[in-house]
Amino acid sequence: MKQITLLNSETWEVLDLENKMKNDDFYYDYLGKNALSSSSIKHLLKSPKKYKYITQYAQPMTSSMMIGWLTHCAILEPEKFEKLIFIDVQSRRTKKFKEANDQNKNVFTIKEREEVERLQDAVYRNEQALKLLTKCEYEVPKIGSINGLAFRGKADVLCGKKIVDIKTTSDIELWDKKKQYVTGSPYKLHYDVQAFIYSSIFDIDYKNFVFLVIDKASLDIGIFECSEEFYNSGREKTYEAISRYQQFFVDGADIDSYTLRGTL
Repeated sequence: MKQITLLNSETWEVLDLENKMKNDDFYYDYLGKNALSSSSIKHLLKSPKKYKYITQYAQPMTSSMMIGWLTHCAILEPEKFEKLIFIDVQSRRTKKFKEANDQNKNVFTIKEREEVERLQDAVYRNEQALKLLTKCEYEVPKIGSINGLAFRGKADVLCGKKIVDIKTTSDIELWDKKKQYVTGSPYKLHYDVQAFIYSSIFDIDYKNFVFLVIDKASLDIGIFECSEEFYNSGREKTYEAISRYQQFFVDGADIDSYTLRGTL
């Protein structure tokens, strides 16, 4: 059976590992420390210190991340979405919400549920979006190697040799290629890194990695395929981040010596 060695030098049978990866705690906690991912590559690109901090202490969930997670859940795992707890409060800062959150971490507000149900409904009403989601597997985990290092990923939607990744955005016009250098664009958000990594570990052609994008304001739906330029951009970023990982976390360079330099 095929084996893989994780960042902590443990060797696993790939099939055994991928079965355990179906458990979110194992996937995000254990493998979050012992395998690289598109998220960890983004942190390494920002700073190896940021990667070290988030690996040790985890990344706090922002409002945008939370809505993204809820949207995935509502569209791909509606039965799981229905089991979540939604509290009728004005905000998360209220005493009632904090008390409920202390007892169960899967607690959200009614307002958040309503926002996500708007996005869910927009997808269900779009014929082209539904075609991408029909007769497919959802939340499929995968482990693989890039440049000798373990990488993890979880495909939102897997249809044979095609992956569909669901994204939410506050402005779908930022997905225009001409705006690739604008904050909030797929390039700036490093979605090109995800396209490269998933294409590699799932062994698919980059042309078969597709983004299904939902605009949170207008409810417009976008379907975006990957160009060779986008794929190669992700590849270059990934190998740049791998180089930083090797330098500071394999070769043992002093991370406190990491310095940003430039001319203003």
